[in-house]
Amino acid sequence: MKSLPEANQPINLPAQQVQSLEFTKNLLQAVEQGDTMRVVRMEQKVSMDSAIQAVSINNVIKSTDENLVVSGLAGLILRTSGFFNLSKVMTEDQAIDTAYLLLEKYPYESFEDFVIMFRNAKMGKYGELYNRLDGQIIFKWMEEYMEEKAIHREKTHRAVKFGTGDEISLKTIQDKARQLETPEQPQNFKSVSDALKEAIGYENQITDQDKNEKDYSEFRKKYLIKKMKKQK
Repeated sequence: MKSLPEANQPINLPAQQVQSLEFTKNLLQAVEQGDTMRVVRMEQKVSMDSAIQAVSINNVIKSTDENLVVSGLAGLILRTSGFFNLSKVMTEDQAIDTAYLLLEKYPYESFEDFVIMFRNAKMGKYGELYNRLDGQIIFKWMEEYMEEKAIHREKTHRAVKFGTGDEISLKTIQDKARQLETPEQPQNFKSVSDALKEAIGYENQITDQDKNEKDYSEFRKKYLIKKMKKQK
């Protein structure tokens, strides 16, 4: 097994990740102390967006106690095992072993990622448990979560790239279309199409290297125009 990075090394982090680091340290301490109410309240604050922007496990280990990170993750595993009505729950040794393996495989993800993954599992998002929970099942959960995270990251990237989500874009286009409307030229397909191009400017943003984004922009253009025509 690969060794984890050395703890208590000075590191420079962006302001957002500094806040994430403090949050993670507090959560680890709450897990270690067995403060269930505090853990649950802190877990509720974690979202996919915050997990994507959170400090990596590697950097948490570098700036704190490695044993605290391992025991904290093992604590989450044991809490999850205890959540299900299993005839045989995971032992502490199994949880620690699984925690080390997770940290080794996912050093660049965040502790918040594990929080969301276990929360999803408790809600049945990854299927039913048939009186069994072990490291292999947890790794399957993590693989499913990572796919979900990748999809969410891509959606977020596109939302940022194109400025707004569909509903906000629709309002922008409607406002622009009303500005273009005149007695001689009432709002119609052409004015809506022109409004779309002027309000969002897809055509000026797309390059030959952005084929996926171009396909996406064409889809959104048709979707928005179709939706506006239905609202007339």
